[in-house]
Amino acid sequence: WRIAERRAEVERCSRELEALAAREYRAGRPEAPAVRVARQERVAQLRRAAGQAEASILRYKARLGAEERPGWLGVAARAAETFTASEERSARVLWTRLRQADPWDALRQDAASLLRLGSNVTLARGYLQLSSSSRLVPHAAAIVARAAKLERHAPGILLAVDRDGILELVEPHLDEVLQRFDQIEPHLPFVLDHVDVLAPHVGVILKHFDALLLYVDQPKDDLASLVQYLPIFAPLFDTLGPNIALAQPHIKALAPHLSTIAPHAARFAPYCAVSANADVLLWYFGWVLRMPLLRHLLLSLPAMPRIAAFLARRLPRRPVRGRTADYECDWEACEDFFRETQRGRRGRGLAFA
Repeated sequence: WRIAERRAEVERCSRELEALAAREYRAGRPEAPAVRVARQERVAQLRRAAGQAEASILRYKARLGAEERPGWLGVAARAAETFTASEERSARVLWTRLRQADPWDALRQDAASLLRLGSNVTLARGYLQLSSSSRLVPHAAAIVARAAKLERHAPGILLAVDRDGILELVEPHLDEVLQRFDQIEPHLPFVLDHVDVLAPHVGVILKHFDALLLYVDQPKDDLASLVQYLPIFAPLFDTLGPNIALAQPHIKALAPHLSTIAPHAARFAPYCAVSANADVLLWYFGWVLRMPLLRHLLLSLPAMPRIAAFLARRLPRRPVRGRTADYECDWEACEDFFRETQRGRRGRGLAFA
């Protein structure tokens, strides 16, 4: 069963890789540099994940002494196991939904919604005519579990996914999207309006979903402007880690400087004090970021992240925060967590190598 799960993971990575390649081909024009870098980074992440899953399959086979099953029967058996493992993720969504509410009432509501959706001939035909509609079959249980909530959004979802390979990009993560749909639904109109920007980064967004969810309470215009920076920062999310959440209270002050900060963000990531006190640093030194030559010189200094972290701890906060100057989160614990995480990643990388 674990082998089948790893095969299903390899399949998901392969499907997303195909979708990213097809999107690049469909564009028919040069990509923006940030979009190209984000796509290349995501491709590298998916290849690493697929490689690790393949290595796990080989280890499990060696441990179990499993032999290769030749012929078409072996191919059919492997395909059936992979499909079952994929369907199990979907069934988990349904099981979670039934545990959270009255099971019979939930099934009645979902069945009624499915009947109404099926009776809408135009809508049903639209979904059946999607180029990748067959990919939705392994997600049937999860879709049934969320049918009551999906019903009123179904026309808008169809319009959003019926273009530019959007469905192919989202489908590998559909079970997790539906698992978190209660949190996503209040913001679904905004998501559908900006699906072209969001879809290529669904995997990394879901990985850091709880931290990114802190940003959705921004005014819609501000949030729309932040979404445009997603291709720049999405490849950095794994590196930034807890900094994503720590920077949220200061996003209004940071927003005008995001394009300037992005190339240097990875170097500052281990110093969570910088993100936690970004408003203080910008109040004292924001003028530096408005001077192109000076900001390039200072931000490129190897010691600048340490200097910024030192100043973030020492500079007076009361002129910036007023009566809330004594309030602060435990960012030192974030730095400890960051160091442990980075140490663990290096260890896993050496083990995989």
